[in-house]
Amino acid sequence: MSLEKHSSENNSSGEADTECTPEYDSRFFGDDTPNTPPQKCVESKKAVNINIIEDGDVVERVNNFWTPNSAKEAVQVIEIVFNDGSDWKWPLRSWEEDRQRARLHFIEDYAPDVIRHKAKLNGEDPEEAFKQSIFYESDEKIQWVKDLDDTELDEKTREWFNKNADYLPELHRRVKSGDEDVELDVSNDSSWEDDW
Repeated sequence: MSLEKHSSENNSSGEADTECTPEYDSRFFGDDTPNTPPQKCVESKKAVNINIIEDGDVVERVNNFWTPNSAKEAVQVIEIVFNDGSDWKWPLRSWEEDRQRARLHFIEDYAPDVIRHKAKLNGEDPEEAFKQSIFYESDEKIQWVKDLDDTELDEKTREWFNKNADYLPELHRRVKSGDEDVELDVSNDSSWEDDW
């Protein structure tokens, strides 16, 4: 979801365009919001830092802005800082109550850009730093994921498997039937696929 309109001219360096005034949607940025509006125009908006804020006043303000009807549920705020000087704050519930996995979604979406930015600041190769991170996915698929390509799975299911391949062995395998929970016997198995 793009929350801002950029009116910068072509600028191959990706730095600020000094003749540009950044435009933004005042519903999301400005004095009545917890978010800082853009300070400069950039060719490509990228995250440069991620902060977790525990200050009670900030948590309350962000929570009241985004979810006023559930203001007591947030315990922290995640702040994404961008290269145009803006920041975006979102309330976070505790790990146990974060059913939408908001923390992980924000981290997965913005951490790769932050890793590249910090590497560039340190004089390192941004792409090499990213390849060393947990967010880098090799082009080489593990064998059972390759085998999925030979099945007649619909594209949506195939994408889900490819995205979650690393997490599948860790999933809690439980089949729910009616009011009863049936645990699959997975102890001493060589592979979880045998139980499916």
